[in-house]
Amino acid sequence: MCRWPLLLLWGLLPRAAAGGSGGPFPHRTLLDSEGKYWLSWGPRGGRLAFRLEVRTAGYVGFGFSPTGAMAAADIVVGGVARGRPYLQESTVRVIWAYHHEDVGEAGPKYHESNRGTKSLRLLNPEKTNVLSTAVPYFDLVNQNGFSYPPHVGLSLGTPLDPHYVLLEVHYDNPTYKEGLIDNSGLRLFYTADIRKYDAGVIEAGLWVSLFHTIPPGLPDFRSEGHCTLECLEEALEAEKPSGIHVFAVLLHAHLAGRGIRLRHFRKGEEMRLLAYDDDFDFNFQEFQYLKEEQTILPGDNLITECRYNTKDRARMTWGGLSTRNEMCLSYLLYYPRINLTRCASIPDIMEQLQFIGVKEIYRPVTTWPFIIKSPKQYKNLSFMDAMNKFKWTKKEGLAFNKLVLSLPVNVRCSKTDNAEWSIQGMTALPPDIERPYRAEPLVCGASSTSLHGNACLELLLGFVVLGGALSPRSVRP
Repeated sequence: MCRWPLLLLWGLLPRAAAGGSGGPFPHRTLLDSEGKYWLSWGPRGGRLAFRLEVRTAGYVGFGFSPTGAMAAADIVVGGVARGRPYLQESTVRVIWAYHHEDVGEAGPKYHESNRGTKSLRLLNPEKTNVLSTAVPYFDLVNQNGFSYPPHVGLSLGTPLDPHYVLLEVHYDNPTYKEGLIDNSGLRLFYTADIRKYDAGVIEAGLWVSLFHTIPPGLPDFRSEGHCTLECLEEALEAEKPSGIHVFAVLLHAHLAGRGIRLRHFRKGEEMRLLAYDDDFDFNFQEFQYLKEEQTILPGDNLITECRYNTKDRARMTWGGLSTRNEMCLSYLLYYPRINLTRCASIPDIMEQLQFIGVKEIYRPVTTWPFIIKSPKQYKNLSFMDAMNKFKWTKKEGLAFNKLVLSLPVNVRCSKTDNAEWSIQGMTALPPDIERPYRAEPLVCGASSTSLHGNACLELLLGFVVLGGALSPRSVRP
């Protein structure tokens, strides 16, 4: 009897993406009488791979059975929740479990502690020039390494280059386990084989400060950080009028963050999103490779848009370095490098305080946080205490959110050597968005007819079994 390790490719992908997975399968058969369920299979690098193409807007099941019945069968099930495919470009939580004993007549035993979850970006574009897997390397929170494109490199040794590398390690030991030994460190490799372009990094979004305010008890609060056209125009006109090319983006928030989008505007028209993660996970942050490099020109502007959930918080959430504070930032990797490291904004704090009824603060400001003078209910309180004293309801929170998004912003526009472009400190208004970007959503229709007509999905089964040669019956999805 021939034995094969099984490779079941499983996922919900756009048809164009699914069609390019490894070429045609040598075997194909129709499983149902209505022409809706096709099964393809064949060898793939020493494994047996299966592909399903199913015309349905509901769930799909596939399995192996000794009798043709559900009992004692090995089955995998997948579908589309509320019209939204499971696998998108946002973060996906993969869950796993196993047991050291096989499934008996009574069904699988409880997996006990042999289970877990891991956040992944399953549709991140394929990396180039990745180090051999024999070389251990670690990056940021749960990252799996990052490689620059072949034509771009990180410059070392010039006056504008970094002068030192800082390794900062955050330890999480919630069970207070003793005797742990850390071997964290850095191993740097450099080459004299100079690449065509030097890469740069721009931090865009909300300047990290207490002026970034998020009320408590809200399931969905939106903050925006502006990389203004004034900052980009001044820096790019002086350094690179033909523009810069972005090839990767890291989106960053803290524990209340639920989603982040980096929006790109040109002359009032919104371009394709530079990057997004609608299911942000603080414990999983990595650079997103752009499918195609995106050019930023003088006069463009960027908005880092962050969504937060503070339903479980009774007090204000402030911008800050702690994970209980918040951030709203994007880090853009681009080329050729220009003398710009930060392109950010701060919302006006006084108009935020006027929302809760503050009339006057003590001037000159000699303490931080500064102190309120009137009205009486807030007298001699810091502005942080006053914001916490205010009775926040969902209605008040939504009204405050609408106000904050419309406020003028203070521009932050910094050079590589911590000097500032002349636009630094000036006030700018959020851009007028005349034509928002309308992308065709990756969702499926309610009926199988519309699904088939739009060629919305091609369903792939994906499951990798490690180890020696296995018979198909010995595999448990």
